[in-house]
Amino acid sequence: KPSLRNRGFKLVLLSIRKLTDISDINFTNSELVDGQGIVWNNTNQNWNHHEFVLSDYAEISANASGTEQTGIGTSFVKVTQFDTNVAAKESTADAANDKITLGATGEFICQCYLSFEGSNNAFYTFAIFVNGVEVANLDAQRKLGTGADVGTISWVGFFAGTSGQDVDVRVKTGGTVDVLTIHHGTLSIEELD
Repeated sequence: KPSLRNRGFKLVLLSIRKLTDISDINFTNSELVDGQGIVWNNTNQNWNHHEFVLSDYAEISANASGTEQTGIGTSFVKVTQFDTNVAAKESTADAANDKITLGATGEFICQCYLSFEGSNNAFYTFAIFVNGVEVANLDAQRKLGTGADVGTISWVGFFAGTSGQDVDVRVKTGGTVDVLTIHHGTLSIEELD
């Protein structure tokens, strides 16, 4: 089979979405090039062009903010260290307010990655909140040995949301005066069809 990579194209896999007819498509030989889909068709033994369109998405990030957030304790508080709007379509990326506002009603996938440091021997629990309510099973926990440790944490999950609702990341520990410094991180959502 011919390969686009051998012809100088860059391979960038974003997402594979709905196709009109998938009966003759072999997904193991698919490539996305600059937002356009190139898929090997087993029936006619040729590359076919498909557009893979993300309907509603947004992403915010924290890029080496290094700002210590205080007051982390036994109740969830909003992570307030996002500083960059990465991308958005329909939904609104709002790093200035550390949130994403949904632009549609439906089922969404949420992904979060954080590189952080904090207090000695503290268990950090991070969770996704939609409209101020914790999403069940969309959380993760990590313990830091010393305050100078920089650990990473990531998690992915699904939730139902309504247009206009806000999505944010919150954190808590078992302590009363813990701190949190995000070094790098992202929060992204995408509507599922």
